[in-house]
Amino acid sequence: MKISDIAKHYNISSAALRYYEKIGLMPCIYRKNGVREYGYEGCRQLETILLLKKMNMPLSYIKEYIWSAKTESDVKSKRKSLLIRYKNELDMRISELQAGSERLNKLITTLEST
Repeated sequence: MKISDIAKHYNISSAALRYYEKIGLMPCIYRKNGVREYGYEGCRQLETILLLKKMNMPLSYIKEYIWSAKTESDVKSKRKSLLIRYKNELDMRISELQAGSERLNKLITTLEST
């Protein structure tokens, strides 16, 4: 599929796809007469990228996740470790946001009572 077809199908900009290629997230691209074309493997990889992005995973983590399949002998263990690390970071952020929300509630209550 051409880059414009992929962009339309996955509701993503062509510029984002080019950026993913540039930073090494989308290495499964080949060119036909100078036009980027994506095969089945490239589409599967993009689906993985988009799924991880929906979880607000940083691109550096996504790249590590994808490249673990190419560089690690124990892919499942490496990916599990990365996902656990990211989940722990999310849990910490959630705790920080909850604490901030509680402080805001106290401030709002204080302002309402004055």
